[in-house]
Amino acid sequence: MAFNGFSEEHDYASLSNCVAAIQLMNVDQEYLFRGERTTDWASTPTLGDRVSSNASTAKKHRDQIAKRVKDLQNELAEFLKLSDDLALGFLQHYEAPTHALDLTASPLVAAAFAARPADDEMGLIAIIPKTICAGMGLIDITAHPMAERPRRQHAHLLKCPPGFDLKSDEADALGVIWARFKHTDFDHILFSPYRKEIMDAHTDVVAGVLQLLMDDMPKLNEPAARYFADHLAASHLIMKMDPERPGEGELVSLATTGIAFDERTTRHASLRLWSTSFPDTRRLHFRER
Repeated sequence: MAFNGFSEEHDYASLSNCVAAIQLMNVDQEYLFRGERTTDWASTPTLGDRVSSNASTAKKHRDQIAKRVKDLQNELAEFLKLSDDLALGFLQHYEAPTHALDLTASPLVAAAFAARPADDEMGLIAIIPKTICAGMGLIDITAHPMAERPRRQHAHLLKCPPGFDLKSDEADALGVIWARFKHTDFDHILFSPYRKEIMDAHTDVVAGVLQLLMDDMPKLNEPAARYFADHLAASHLIMKMDPERPGEGELVSLATTGIAFDERTTRHASLRLWSTSFPDTRRLHFRER
């Protein structure tokens, strides 16, 4: 169904009606989904594209962000013994700028990302056959035991060819369907709390590992450091000691210990650690890069 050629069978009076129809359609779990709040966006790998094409940010800063993403991918793969694809998938999921596209196996998760208060805009949910995703390069990031948030979001990543758009004629020919719905205040009230729940990264160890890796890397210039401090999913890890094995323990998220976690404070502390605008008070020895 071409994006600009909806038929009535793919137009719905509300997000709830849209989700109900999709759930009936997906009884054999043959599809993945993507929710969008407006029809105005191109459905391309936006995080990486926004950074690489943002003329308001100097090229040297954009280049430094891109290099840090690659360094993080390598470090994360080594630290958690991941494949390069899975490390890339985690980076995209935890909001580093890559050129992958976020999808979900759950229509309810797609709805949570698509919901907004009632207005004149229409919302969208993409219905994507798994067969075409496998042909492009699909990354399932739900299996790792430390990745709480990906499991809550039933998260998958699509490695798109350069310039690929889920709203293009090419995607239409591959079988991508866009269901369009009217926003209602009822749906916003229904789905927004669920979005807050599935977006929480405070209890997620992989998100905390990314913070630790960033802490251990050389500082960045201010715009690049601020980008990561503002966007990378905020978490904080501590070492929980094992009373039966002196000197040994495991990394756990601060939120699971009952200690208060303040995201704003964490992001501010990260900026000070990562930016060259602040003195380097860390007692770390950087590896040669």
